[in-house]
Amino acid sequence: MFFTIFHLFSLFFFFFFFFFFFFFFFQVFTHYFFFFLLITFIRFNLEYYYYLLTRCVLSQALKHNS
Repeated sequence: MFFTIFHLFSLFFFFFFFFFFFFFFFQVFTHYFFFFLLITFIRFNLEYYYYLLTRCVLSQALKHNS
């Protein structure tokens, strides 16, 4: 009887901690993953706008010089 109660408690705590850590790390992973995607999206946008700006400025400068 004691063994079965102990077994049930151990299973309960095992599943409790397993799901707790699983959901905790899953939430942290998804949060930082979406944060990383957002940062890369902004960075690529800024690089693209910087490329467009430099191309426009260079074309204007070349028109001025010629």
